[in-house]
Amino acid sequence: MLWFILSLFSALIATLLDVWAKRISSKISPLKIAQGKVFLGTLFVILYFLILKKNFLDTRNLLLLSSIIPLEVLAL
Repeated sequence: MLWFILSLFSALIATLLDVWAKRISSKISPLKIAQGKVFLGTLFVILYFLILKKNFLDTRNLLLLSSIIPLEVLAL
């Protein structure tokens, strides 16, 4: 059941980040928007791992977070 709540929360956060990016896209460069989206997303992921006390400094997680930034910039 936890996966359902987390997926809804993830969808809500992704939607809010997209609305935020659309709203400020005329004022700020796309690179800054991508950095902000990645920073906020990474912040939520770190909070999730800290709250559940899971091991975050895993090679797979660090690789995932480092690959998100170029993909997000490419998507914008």
